[in-house]
Amino acid sequence: MRASILVSSRIHLPSYSNVRVISKTDPMTTERVDSQTYPLRHCSTLMKWSERRLATYLANTIFGLFLIDKESKILDSILFYPDSGRAAEFFQSIESEDMPSELSDILQKVSSPTIIVQNPEIGGLIRSNTDIEVSVDPTSDPITWFRTSIHNSALLERNKIESQDALKRFRREVAINTSRLRIIAATSERDVAIKNTIDAIDEIDKSINLLAMRLSDWYATYDPLLPTVVDEHEVFAQILLEMSEGALDKKALSRYNVDQSKLHGMDDSVLQGLRTTMPPDDAEAIRALAKAVASLMSTRSELEEHVTDLMSEIAPNLSALAGPLIGARLISLAGSLETLARKPSSTVQVYGAEKALFRSLRTGTDPPKHGIIFQVPSINNAPYWQRGKIARALAGKLAIAAKVDAYSDRDIGESLKTQFEERVEEIRRQHPEPPEISPKPRHQGSSEKKSKRRGRKKGGR
Repeated sequence: MRASILVSSRIHLPSYSNVRVISKTDPMTTERVDSQTYPLRHCSTLMKWSERRLATYLANTIFGLFLIDKESKILDSILFYPDSGRAAEFFQSIESEDMPSELSDILQKVSSPTIIVQNPEIGGLIRSNTDIEVSVDPTSDPITWFRTSIHNSALLERNKIESQDALKRFRREVAINTSRLRIIAATSERDVAIKNTIDAIDEIDKSINLLAMRLSDWYATYDPLLPTVVDEHEVFAQILLEMSEGALDKKALSRYNVDQSKLHGMDDSVLQGLRTTMPPDDAEAIRALAKAVASLMSTRSELEEHVTDLMSEIAPNLSALAGPLIGARLISLAGSLETLARKPSSTVQVYGAEKALFRSLRTGTDPPKHGIIFQVPSINNAPYWQRGKIARALAGKLAIAAKVDAYSDRDIGESLKTQFEERVEEIRRQHPEPPEISPKPRHQGSSEKKSKRRGRKKGGR
């Protein structure tokens, strides 16, 4: 028996010749329609089919926006060609979820109650910005057929595009402009500025250490006592600059908090002896190197202030919990704030200790307990047997802070910090003494093998 449709007054259907509403009193009444009857469950399928017959299809290509019917015939269009920049801006707007003006203009020309699109992003923009009913069909046959078989030939027949070579050139220009806009959008993200700033600070630190060591070794050939008295690079560079001007004495050194007991045996004549104890060209070179170190230290301080301001603006919760510099290094290691927010706390805990982690995976040794977060004073100053637990507690709070900073504007940094400090105190109370280290059991088969007797057996020849 053929399938049959049951049509009742409770169901709204378009008025086709082969579909009509019957029996207002008994919704379960059936009637022969075109010599066939259908069960009630097929009515929704028939409704969707009828809506598609009335719908308009929106096909978007790099050449423009096209309204087509179910037979892929062009009803109306808005062309981007020959402006490749306009096409690139359209696609960039779609990616950033902004309603482009071209899409608004083409929607004003839609006369049907329903529009069908292939792109989910375009469908979402139409839903949120208009009252038009939109359906997203990634496998729409009319749009697919239009793009693959009709699109280029239709543009050429209408003299919208000069030749096939013009098509290829336009595609290339749109691809280049789109890539350029994506790069600009990516570099405009503020967490990219955080990454670049903290990376610059780390590289400046390496330069300062190398230059300061060279400065100390160079000056020690003329005065081996002063490098042993001053340990800080910036202070040592400033002292050499003052000494080069003949203005250094014990009173001047006291401004730098140099331990006076270390100055025992040095008089002011020794401290002011840079000009007289070395050749002028060496003195000038040392002074230039000291200026370079001092300038790098000043630049580093400015960058620290800059990254602190950026972190308070972009990741205030992360900054309040771990400090702006450590929070910035976590963002740099992850690549971006959103990437960090998607990472579990176990990954946040070992960021910066990748070498130790992979070595443990390769050799079977214990994995690292902490990475860059070891610089947090609560972990750094803790006894060794408490550091792993404190690092795990901090990593959990950092993971929460990163998610809040990435996806909301809430300020919970101080609350997370308070919870973390309470957990640290609890760990200190529960584990005041180091655990007893039991010897690891030896594997079977690792016992010493009995030494075999070499040579002839007893009694043999």
